[in-house]
Amino acid sequence: MKKIIYLIIVITVMASVAACGNKNEASAPQATIAEDVQETEPSKESETAESTQETKTEMNTVESTQPRETEVDATEGESETEQETNPVVSTQITAVENSTTPEPVDSVDSELNQIQTTETTLVTQTESEAEAMDTRTMNIQIGDTILTATLEDNEAANALKKLMADGGLTIQFSGYGGFEQVGSIGSSLPTNDVQISTSAGDIMLYSGNRMVMFYGNHSWAYTRLGKIDNASASDLESLLGNGDITATFSLAE
Repeated sequence: MKKIIYLIIVITVMASVAACGNKNEASAPQATIAEDVQETEPSKESETAESTQETKTEMNTVESTQPRETEVDATEGESETEQETNPVVSTQITAVENSTTPEPVDSVDSELNQIQTTETTLVTQTESEAEAMDTRTMNIQIGDTILTATLEDNEAANALKKLMADGGLTIQFSGYGGFEQVGSIGSSLPTNDVQISTSAGDIMLYSGNRMVMFYGNHSWAYTRLGKIDNASASDLESLLGNGDITATFSLAE
């Protein structure tokens, strides 16, 4: 019995020793792997640092062999080449330069002469109109007959002269009473009516907007406009006493 117990103890001890040996063998590879990893990582970091340093060295070498001035000169050369080989751009630049070219002196002088000529014409026309307004002689054309009359020096006659100065005044007349022709002026003139006994050749303003030419006698309130100078009573009766007429009035030159 003692021998059996002794064998059991020996077997148990041996089993324990074997188990401990197995554990040591299992932990040994793990330690070796860890050591390998630690050794590999510094190697990789070293390789990376060496690669970075080499890249920087190459970049510095490239920069030192190609200065910036060379790049600028190359860019300017390309720009000049593009302008020389691009006729469209050259044409546009020429057009812009031509558009800013000042007008020739001859063109400016011509324009000034035209302005001066226009001013001179306007001044001449104004002077002619002023001279015409100063006249007191009026022409009256009835058919082929031209009569002359002397205008009164009053507001009504001056207003009538302004109407005639615009190119003449044509009035349609109608015979009335066997002694006068009456026609609408087309506008109102200033009035200063007084009682007047008329005679052949008198020209009167009636109601402010009608002209009356007499070839006979009558008495009424009128504003005197003028008097026909170059026709007798019988001539006027023959000219004015045969129905309606058309007369054109203008200022004598």
